[in-house]
Amino acid sequence: MIMSIPLGFTLAAFLGLSPITGGWLAALWVASALWFWLMWMTHWRRKAPEGRTLAAWDWNVRYVLIAVFGGVGIWSLIGGGPFPAAWLALSLLLGLVSTALLLWAPPAQAAGDAAAAALKGGAIDSNWVFIGAALATGLSSLGAGFAVAKVGTAAVGALAEKPELFGRLLIFIGLAEGIAIYGLI
Repeated sequence: MIMSIPLGFTLAAFLGLSPITGGWLAALWVASALWFWLMWMTHWRRKAPEGRTLAAWDWNVRYVLIAVFGGVGIWSLIGGGPFPAAWLALSLLLGLVSTALLLWAPPAQAAGDAAAAALKGGAIDSNWVFIGAALATGLSSLGAGFAVAKVGTAAVGALAEKPELFGRLLIFIGLAEGIAIYGLI
């Protein structure tokens, strides 16, 4: 989710729809990588003394992003904003909604901790946990394989006619392969 922000702006800049290009786009990638590192450190050190401080910084980044995405998205929709395409402004608002949904991650973490306690206590048969993980991984891999087959076939046909589309088509194949990664997570 975190890295989808610079990826979206990169695709928009590639299509000429984003005012963020060049050095600013590189800075956005660096900032997103730093936020990803912060989130990772928050996860791994949540029980350590510095865990609360890292979590507070992570929450503050999320609040700022909600405000920025909401403001720029609405500004662009009513006119005069940096993104003239209405679908791109709606995409920013979707980023607002999905970032807001990430704010409910702590209750999900608490539910996960409760499930782990139930597993340790023997209240849940651990076989069902492994079956669920296998289904999630297997079905997402099947879906990714189907998506890559369809997108790859179309990409080969398009490359036969216009070889200069290679970079754009590679992005679509990578997005299809991302389905399998979500299943592994």
